[in-house]
Amino acid sequence: MVCAGGGKACFGAAALGLFALFYGLSVLSYSPADSAFNSAAANVQHNWMGQAGAYFGDAALFLFGLPAIFLLPLLLIFARRLWRDVPQPEWKRQLTLCVIGMLLMGFGMAYWQHGSDIGLPAGWGGSIALLADSGATPLTREIEGGLGTLVRVLLILASLFGGIALVVRSLQLERPLFKIPAIQMPRFPSRGAADTADEDDYIAPQ
Repeated sequence: MVCAGGGKACFGAAALGLFALFYGLSVLSYSPADSAFNSAAANVQHNWMGQAGAYFGDAALFLFGLPAIFLLPLLLIFARRLWRDVPQPEWKRQLTLCVIGMLLMGFGMAYWQHGSDIGLPAGWGGSIALLADSGATPLTREIEGGLGTLVRVLLILASLFGGIALVVRSLQLERPLFKIPAIQMPRFPSRGAADTADEDDYIAPQ
């Protein structure tokens, strides 16, 4: 597909798209057995993006946990719209909403899965969510009985679904990502128009 922007816009879109793929593959192929910031392994054997990918994946998962992967769709949309030369005046707001959404989802996961180890640098939700969880847990434990259980369940659900809603909103999916060319359909004369044409062609006898 031909780039609609200028040279700088096309280069920027291509670079951003490649970085998004690099980031996504780095996070998806993360392994605690690879050498990274939070690992003492000797080398990299599992990450598809090599040593650089191991560091990127480790840093992203350490900060945001599993929700870190939700940054990938936003980066790809940025690259796509830049390639099509679509103005993106609200990109900072979109990025902020996405990050807040990832943090909310991370908190919900961290609060839901207390102390569970899944082989990630900072658990399910990342280090920021762990800090929020350490502050929220003592407060919710003060609420005893069924009401306390209800509050904890609602807190988890609100965090997860609220985070998902913010991430989806950050994508601005109401704006088109693809331009489908209009297909010109052949126009056939209607029955009335055909009859009128026949009458016009008819010559009365003299």
